[in-house]
Amino acid sequence: MTRRQDVAAGAIFVAFGIAALGVGWNYPTGSATRMGPGYFPMLLAAVLIGFGIAVALAGLRNRAIPFERMALRPAAAIMGAALAFSVLLPLAGLVPASAAVVAIGSLGYRESRPVEVLLSALLLSAFNAALFVWGLGLTINLFW
Repeated sequence: MTRRQDVAAGAIFVAFGIAALGVGWNYPTGSATRMGPGYFPMLLAAVLIGFGIAVALAGLRNRAIPFERMALRPAAAIMGAALAFSVLLPLAGLVPASAAVVAIGSLGYRESRPVEVLLSALLLSAFNAALFVWGLGLTINLFW
């Protein structure tokens, strides 16, 4: 990235952080031991502002550093897996949504093997069901 892009990216981070602070301002934050609904969003907003300032200052201080072209396949697979989970969870349930995350995410790795993907999907689905539905008692449908 160039210096100008670093400064612009830092400014965008700071702007989003300030916007998040504005949205979360009316929620009670509580304390570290008894967190309110605004505690974590305000904390994340402060971290985002801090990162934005750091990126902008690095852009002002340093010369541009060339970087490699981003691999689009893994990034697309991760975003697709997250999107599939958010769509499938209410429609198909936790087990199929978890299996879809593994299957779609594995498309980003060229060397993944079908048996490993299937085994990982089964194990992750079973773990998610055990943790969230039976362990924590969340009301999530396992299947449609």
